[in-house]
Amino acid sequence: MRSTLGITALLASAGLIAACGSSAGDVAAAADTASGGVQVEKVDSIASQVPQQYRDAGQLVFGQGTGQSQYPPIAFSSVDDPTLIGLLPDIEDLIAGTFGLEKVDKKDSFEGAFLGLESGKYDILVSQIDINKDREEKYDMSSFAVNKYAFLTEKGSDLTVDGPEDLAGKTVAIKPGTAQAGLLDQWNAEVTGKGLEPIDIKGYGETSSSYLALKSGKVDAYLTIGAVADYRAAQDDADVRVAGYFPLPKEDSLIGIVTKKGSGLAQPVCDAINHAIDSGQYQQILDRWHLGNYAVDRCEVNPPTGH
Repeated sequence: MRSTLGITALLASAGLIAACGSSAGDVAAAADTASGGVQVEKVDSIASQVPQQYRDAGQLVFGQGTGQSQYPPIAFSSVDDPTLIGLLPDIEDLIAGTFGLEKVDKKDSFEGAFLGLESGKYDILVSQIDINKDREEKYDMSSFAVNKYAFLTEKGSDLTVDGPEDLAGKTVAIKPGTAQAGLLDQWNAEVTGKGLEPIDIKGYGETSSSYLALKSGKVDAYLTIGAVADYRAAQDDADVRVAGYFPLPKEDSLIGIVTKKGSGLAQPVCDAINHAIDSGQYQQILDRWHLGNYAVDRCEVNPPTGH
C-alpha cells in the first residue's frame, strides 16, 4: 500500500493561510516545497508486528485533539476543504502507510481525544501531546518530535519574557488542560512565593479566542506551541511577535504519539518513525513544514522524562 502526501490539499489551503497572515509568496513557497509529495511504502517487517486486530480491520483510526482550532503548520485546513494538512496529518500518513493500513482521521477536543482512545473510538492519538510521567503511567507514548512553548505578544509590545518575574502582574492566555497551562501555574507559584503580583491566567478553549484577546488588549501575552508561534510571527504581515520561550530541559520537551497501554502499537509506531528517520523521509516531512529543528534523533517508547 502506498500513501501519497501530495500538494492538492496544500494548494487548497491557500485561502486559510492567507487569512492567518501569510503572504502570497509564502503560499507559493509552501506549495513548491510540497511538490511531488512524500510517498510512504508499506514495510512488511514492521507491518507484520502490528497486532492482528488492526491488520484485520484494515485501517487505523487516528484521533486529532486539536478541536476546531487551526494550528498551522501543525494541523490545519482550508475554508473550502476540511481535510487536515500539516505536520501531524503527515505523520499519520507515515505510520498508516508503513503499516499498509488505511488512515481514518477524526477531529476531537484535546480532552475528548483521550476519552476516545480509552473507549476504543480511536486507535492512536497524533497531536501536540507532551510526554510526562503521568501520561506514561496511563498510556504508551512514542516520541516523534521535540517541543517548545513560546510567548506571543502584539507586535508593538516591548514585553520580553526570560523568566517568571517578567510576567508578574501581567495577563496571559493559555488553553486549559494543556501542559503549558500547568507550566504557567508553576511560574505563578514562583512569582507569588517571592511576594510579587500574581500572573493573571486566562483560559481560552480555541486559538482564535486567544488571538482576539491578545489583539483587543485583554491579555498581554499568549503562551502557545512554539512551532505555531514561530510560524505566525514569521509572516510578512504578522501582527504578533515572539517575546520569549518557556525554558524546558531536553527530557521535558518531547511530544509523543499516544496509544492505549499494552495495545501493542507503540513499538511498531516507533519502528515506522525510525525507519523514516533512516531513509530521510522523516526529515523531509519536517522540512516540508519548516520544522526541521523540531526533529528527534530516534523514536523511543515511553522515554525517560523529568516531569
